Amino acid sequence: MIYYPLRTLVSAGLEDIMIVTGGNNAGDFLRLLSNGREFGLKDISYTYQEGEGGIADALRLAENFADNDKVVVMLGDNIIEDDISDAVREFEKQDIGARIFLKEVSDP
Repeated sequence: MIYYPLRTLVSAGLEDIMIVTGGNNAGDFLRLLSNGREFGLKDISYTYQEGEGGIADALRLAENFADNDKVVVMLGDNIIEDDISDAVREFEKQDIGARIFLKEVSDP
């Protein structure tokens, strides 16, 4: 499931990412993705989330990585079919705020 969001982010021009994961298989991401260069990344970082902290805790764990810069949060199980490049570029121009991708589905 990691390949799809990774490809979406790289296609949008992101080169530095952090994988926030937890559970018993967290080490699998490091073995699978290594340094990320094979996927077009300049840098890939990993951090481990203890327990069920959710997105807010994942953002806290990524705070030093983000270094007061803008961030994209993408969940591995959310499928975005469209290219997000334009939205990422527009988000980079924003002084403040956020962008959320939403799609209505017939059978959630």
